[in-house]
Amino acid sequence: MKKFLSLFRFIKPYWFITTLAPFFMLIEVGATLFQLLCVQYVIDHGIKQNEPKTVILYIFYMIICTLIALAAGVACIYFGTKSSVYAANDLRSALYIKISYFTKKQREEVGVGRLITNLTNDVNVIQQAFTQLLMVLIRGPFIFIGVIFVVWFTANHLFIILICMLILLVCIVLLFSIYAYFLYGHVQRALDAVNTLLFDSLFGMYIIKAYHRLKEQIQRFKKINGNYTQQNKKTAQVIGSLNPLVMLIINLGIVSTLWIGLLKIDINQIQVGAVLAFINYLNLIFSTVTLSIMALMQLVRSLPSIQRLSFIFTLPKDISLIEPKSHSEIGDITFQNVTFYYKQQMKPQLKNLNFHIPFGQSVAIIGDIGSGKTTLLRLIARLHAFQEGDILINGQSIQHFEGEELRQQIAFVPQQAFLFSGSVESNLKYGNITANKESLKDVLKQFHIWSGKQHIESLLESDIDTLSYEQKQRISIARALIREAKMIVIDDLIPTRDFLKVNHIQSYIQKHAQQQTLIIATSNLSTVQKVDQLILLKEGEVIAKGTHEELLQQSAYYKQMYYAQQEGK
Repeated sequence: MKKFLSLFRFIKPYWFITTLAPFFMLIEVGATLFQLLCVQYVIDHGIKQNEPKTVILYIFYMIICTLIALAAGVACIYFGTKSSVYAANDLRSALYIKISYFTKKQREEVGVGRLITNLTNDVNVIQQAFTQLLMVLIRGPFIFIGVIFVVWFTANHLFIILICMLILLVCIVLLFSIYAYFLYGHVQRALDAVNTLLFDSLFGMYIIKAYHRLKEQIQRFKKINGNYTQQNKKTAQVIGSLNPLVMLIINLGIVSTLWIGLLKIDINQIQVGAVLAFINYLNLIFSTVTLSIMALMQLVRSLPSIQRLSFIFTLPKDISLIEPKSHSEIGDITFQNVTFYYKQQMKPQLKNLNFHIPFGQSVAIIGDIGSGKTTLLRLIARLHAFQEGDILINGQSIQHFEGEELRQQIAFVPQQAFLFSGSVESNLKYGNITANKESLKDVLKQFHIWSGKQHIESLLESDIDTLSYEQKQRISIARALIREAKMIVIDDLIPTRDFLKVNHIQSYIQKHAQQQTLIIATSNLSTVQKVDQLILLKEGEVIAKGTHEELLQQSAYYKQMYYAQQEGK
């Protein structure tokens, strides 16, 4: 219940239209019950006593009740749907914002497949459940209370039948709901597995085909999808068996009513109209319970989704902020005994890092694969939170800087070039929305993205999917330079065999970044010999610092790496 109430804040802004839905539903139920009461009066006071005027009068009342019930029902549907759609829209937006601030560690712990299910299926399930709650499920209690009230005053001899039936119906529906709750939890987890596999398959299809594993992947999908199908089938079978039980109880009630009713009619304790009206009430209860069961199952299905979304919203910020906030610009960066673990039980990825990067200096973080270069860059951008030591920016702890505000001053180039769907121009402008076409054309030429074989305007309008991986990587770096940030962070320079082009690109980057701090992480030593400072990592520790010439003299490990790469050319 607490988790359900935690999502109530998304309904609160629409409380007025939300309350209108049950209000109009109450009017519809009242009109429906009054219509059945009119049927009783037509039989007992009109037909039985042969009074045509009374029959016509109550038929007129029934028509009025029908029109009122119709108008109230339409209003209930309108306000109920409007409220649920608006609330679901806010919930989906808030969930997207929450996920957007997740760290890489949190995304991996929750799982991309589950996050996709949260944003799509879970929100839709909750929206449908809320709609059913306002339009159908609330109708049940109103009908039950109304029927109990009417029967008590018009046919109290049959009251015991009604109470026994309602108690039996409530018990059966409650038991099925509890069982369905656990079944729907299995369904959602099975759907997570389908989405996770689908996500991996779509993004790694070229690897699957390259290694000739398509048949194995299809079999794997069939197995996971089969499990999802079985879970849905089992749940549907359980829910489907509820309606026949409800029908059995209602029919037993009708038989009991006719049996007892005839005995009471013979001794003039009850009128024929009251018995027929009571049977109509039972049919009304049956139709209401049938609809309420579907709505209740939808609500039960939403409970695992509510739990899953509540878990996402209650996840703490992985990177904390220490007051007072700092709004200063990026300057000198100092690492003081910084240690970082991906998981506390594991060996530290980075250990006791100590170095200083003055503002405006070009620095290369170098080392073998798996030495911690990428992790170090992510610490600077506050994409990870270190566990020990501190990182100082202009002498202040990085924990005084809001992550988003800090990253506004950083142009970050990830190791894997990621470009958004669209044109080359839209991706370049992602770095700087105000960049003009002349600056875009210049950067395309400087990064050798434009070959001269096509018009440069058509290249800007080209779809990203038509470019090679190397072109995409160059656009990824060009996008960062267009940003004109205080710091440029590049995770791995362009791997290419055309050294004339790569040297030209390096020169352009360093020239462009003269008034900025430039930090490059790479394993290719030949691409960073001209930087101001090299920081050499080995197994997560800094083992040497200095220029290229200094490290050749001071570090045997650097010297070995350098000459090994020279010989491999």
